[in-house]
Amino acid sequence: MEGGRGQMPGVSVPGSKGFPVGKLQEDIERRAREIWEEDGRPEGRAADHWLRAEAEIGQRNG
Repeated sequence: MEGGRGQMPGVSVPGSKGFPVGKLQEDIERRAREIWEEDGRPEGRAADHWLRAEAEIGQRNG
C-alpha cells in the first residue's frame, strides 16, 4: 500500500529492525494500521506507527 490521503502509509520503514516476513510482518502491519487509525489517520507518521507496532509485537513475542 502506498501512503496518501486517507490511506494506510507504506510499511517498509527505513530504520526498522529489517523487513519481517510472513505472520510477523502481517501482525506488525495490522497493529500499525490500528495505531494509525487510533491517531486519526495522520499523514507523515508511517515510521512512528510502524516502529511502535514493531516494539509492541516484539514485547509480546519476547
